[in-house]
Order: sequence, then C-alpha cells, then structure tokens
Amino acid sequence: MPALRDVLAHLTRDELLAAVVRFELDVAHRRVKNQLVDAVASSKKAGLADVLAPLSRYRLKQVCRGLGLDEAGKEKAVLVERLTGASAKTAPIVVPTAAPEQPSPRTP
Repeated sequence: MPALRDVLAHLTRDELLAAVVRFELDVAHRRVKNQLVDAVASSKKAGLADVLAPLSRYRLKQVCRGLGLDEAGKEKAVLVERLTGASAKTAPIVVPTAAPEQPSPRTP
C-alpha cells in the first residue's frame, strides 16, 4: 500500500487545488504544490478515496503506474482501492494456524 503523501505527490497541482477547494481547507499559498499536499494529507475532512473519486479512470491508471502499482482494472473503484489500500469487495484472507501440540499427560 502506498503512503498517503506518495499518492498525493503524484497528483497535479490543479487536482490538489480542487480537493482543497472542495473540502474547504486552509492553505497559505495555493500555488505551492507541497503546501497543497500538506493541507490535504493533514486534513480530517478529506479522505484519500474522496480526493481520488473525481479523477478519471485514465488518470487513476496513470497514478498507479507512477507508483509502480498494477494499473489493470475496468472500474474506478478497483483503482481507488488499490491506491488507498482499502478492499471493500474482498475480505481479508485469514490463514488458520495450527495450534502447537500439547504433550499428553503421563499416567503412572
């Protein structure tokens, strides 16, 4: 799963600015990309999935490619899940572990 700031760093300044405006975040200088990344990353209002939702499927594939992630998928939701590390459609796989064998009690 990529880090939040890594994903945000792959967005354009205009995409970040749209998120800042949408979530009404305070930024000292809207022209400085690093400040936009800081504002979105530290916001409790703006979740990463919410920031990525307005992007096109093609743009999400570009971000995945830039982060070295698999860009396969026909649905935006799959790409957003891959970028956020969330998996709403699949439950985590739980592998049962064998309990260590207990020594049998010795009878006299």
